[in-house]
Amino acid sequence: MGASLALLEGDLLQQAGKPNAAKDTYSKALVALPNGQELLFARAVLAKNQGGQQYFELELQKLIAEDPEHGDSLSAQGVSLAEQVRYHEARQYLGPLSKM
Repeated sequence: MGASLALLEGDLLQQAGKPNAAKDTYSKALVALPNGQELLFARAVLAKNQGGQQYFELELQKLIAEDPEHGDSLSAQGVSLAEQVRYHEARQYLGPLSKM
């Protein structure tokens, strides 16, 4: 299964109220595409939506380490930190976006 198809299937499963099935879809696709940044990002966001803030932050940090210009990850990490009133940390992620 390609990344685009897995992302679509995962999104549909989430909309249908089946987040665990969506996570399984992303995870299975990542076996075939271990560097699938979009899949990793989708799985991280899903975890955050299910209360997995720590997992979300760790996964985004991995994505950013692999690709320091991954705009979606920088933005999501920065906004998440700002929501937690961790403004100094948030600036580290949001600052580079203004230079892209």
